[in-house]
Amino acid sequence: MKREIRVAKYYGYCSGVELAVNTLNRIMEKEKEIYIYGDLIHNRIVMEELKQRGLKVIKNIDEIPETGTMVIRTHGVKPEVYDKAKEKGLKIVDLTCIFVKRSQNFAKKIISEDLKLIIIGEKNHDEILSIQGNAGGESIVINSVEEAKSINGVERAGIVIQTTFERELAKSIIGELFDKINYMEIYNTICDATEKRQESCKALASQTDSFVVIGDKNSSNTNRLYEIAKSINKHTFMVSDKRSINCDDFKYSKTVGVTAGASTPDYIINGVIERIENC
Repeated sequence: MKREIRVAKYYGYCSGVELAVNTLNRIMEKEKEIYIYGDLIHNRIVMEELKQRGLKVIKNIDEIPETGTMVIRTHGVKPEVYDKAKEKGLKIVDLTCIFVKRSQNFAKKIISEDLKLIIIGEKNHDEILSIQGNAGGESIVINSVEEAKSINGVERAGIVIQTTFERELAKSIIGELFDKINYMEIYNTICDATEKRQESCKALASQTDSFVVIGDKNSSNTNRLYEIAKSINKHTFMVSDKRSINCDDFKYSKTVGVTAGASTPDYIINGVIERIENC
């Protein structure tokens, strides 16, 4: 069956991820002994390719020799990681996303104003940990309306949101908190690229027989796209690359919608589209 592939208006690498990947590639062409604290982005295929080219992923600064270069991942790190690298005299390349840095700064401001910091996002996600670390005070992380309902005893709070969080869910959580907290300062820290990808995903998912979300299962923004599409189009699949495609899934589909998470490069997206076209 000849089928039509429709691609979302906004998909794939955001400008921040593209800048980070391109910057790291340029550094790796010139230097050796490059280390990164955690994954640059949440895409195991991309990370595996970088490791094969010599990038070393570490979890402890002590693993880096004094002659090494430390790269800071897009999701950011706690201040003590950065400080320890400086104390050791390492060359540091900071690739923290500018939107994550903005969230970190708002979180610091909230703590400095003696407000309770509430972060809407996924507990233990790299970005959330970096925001908590940079804020320098206690915080509450909320990931659902149900969790918001359990909040009690908070009189004054400041709220930041994980940059890749779903807008409508964040609004529902804030709505629940609105009736519980007397004073709130709310910072909409969902990045523009995330909102555009989510909105174009919603628009396309309702117009096709099947829908495919391309990206790593460890990618928060990819999982959000999948949840959004699945709620609209029950025939939605999440795949990491063309090898994940099962042609039987599209046997009766005349139209297939495609989008991709912000950590998914074009060559993976193009491979998936070509595979579906040839099913």
